[in-house]
Amino acid sequence: LGREIALRLAAEGLNIGVGYARSEADAKQTVADIEALGVRAVALQADLAQTADARRLVAEFDAAFGRLDLLIHNAGTTRFIPFPAIDAVDEAGWDEIFAVNTRSAFFLAQAAAPLMRKQGGGQIITTSSIAGLGTRGSSLPYCVSKAALIHLSKCLAVALAPDLASAHVNLGN
Repeated sequence: LGREIALRLAAEGLNIGVGYARSEADAKQTVADIEALGVRAVALQADLAQTADARRLVAEFDAAFGRLDLLIHNAGTTRFIPFPAIDAVDEAGWDEIFAVNTRSAFFLAQAAAPLMRKQGGGQIITTSSIAGLGTRGSSLPYCVSKAALIHLSKCLAVALAPDLASAHVNLGN
C-alpha cells in the first residue's frame, strides 16, 4: 500500500521520502520507480517502535527536501493470535504492536508539526484498518491499536487545527 501511495503522489509531482523498517530492497526499488517519474526520492530506514527513530526520520526527510508538506503514517505490524487465546498475548507483543501502529503516528506528527507550521501548513494522514472499528482482525491487540490510531487521528486534527490537516483512512484487515 505504501508503495502505491508513493507512486501515485510522485505521479502528481511530489518529491517522496520512503521510510522502511526491514524492506530495504523494496524501498530502493520504489525510490528508483519514483525517480523514473521525474521527481526526487530518498529511502530512509527507521524502526518506528523506537520513538527516537520516528523523530530522526522526520528530521532526515526535512534535511533531504527542505520542507515537509505531507506525512503519511502507513506503518503497521501484528501478531496472528485468535481472539479467544487471550493468554497468548504477552506484554512484549502488545507493546510492539502499539508502538508501531499507534505511538509512532503520534511521535511522527509531533516531530512534523513544527516543520509544517514554520512553512505555513501541511497535512498528516494515518492509514488504519477496518479492524479498528470492530472486533475482527488478526489479533485483539491489533484491533485495539487500530481503534486507538483512529481516535488519535481525530485528536490530532483538533490539536493541530487550524494550522495543519489530519485525517485517517480505514483499510481492510
